[in-house]
Formats: sequence, C-alpha cells, structure tokens
Amino acid sequence: MKHMIYTDNEGFMWVAIVPDSLKEGQSPLAYPVAGPPDLSVLGLSQEDTKRLHNGLVEKGMYNAPALLGRRKELMQLLKSLGLKLSIFQIIGVFQQAYYGDR
Repeated sequence: MKHMIYTDNEGFMWVAIVPDSLKEGQSPLAYPVAGPPDLSVLGLSQEDTKRLHNGLVEKGMYNAPALLGRRKELMQLLKSLGLKLSIFQIIGVFQQAYYGDR
C-alpha cells in the first residue's frame, strides 16, 4: 500500500491509502483517507481552514503519527500562514481524531 495525494472539488488536498498497483492518473477516491482530520473545530474561516489543511498535507503532516516530533515545523507552518493558533490546538484535533477518547 502507498499514499497518494489528491485534491477534491473544493480544493482540499487529501492523502489516500491505495494499493501499490494503482497507476498515476487513476482515481484514489474509492480508497480510505489517511488524513488530515476535520479542522473545522478550530473555528477558522473556510479559506483559512483550507490553507491550513493543504499546508499540512504538503508538509506530510496528515495524521497523528506523522505529526509526532514536528512541533517546530508545525509552528513554522502556522507562522507562514499567518494563523494565530497554538500548535497544541492542532495536535489536540489530530489526537482526538486518531486516538479518540482514551
């Protein structure tokens, strides 16, 4: 299995888990999405949510394990996007989506 990035009709980039046999240009839409989780709970505008979401995908930070140990990189992304969020808000959303209520 491999990860493939695609963009939906609204301009959001997603990472799908697809079989190795899937060729470039074939649609990954029928396969499970690896992330990122729903960021709407952060209360950002739709445009800022999309910018953050796509920025996370571009940096390879699309699920909780991929985010581990990358706080500095996450902080730099937020700064580059001009978003006034704490990295811990984002980490919390990822942890909730990935691990649930443990």
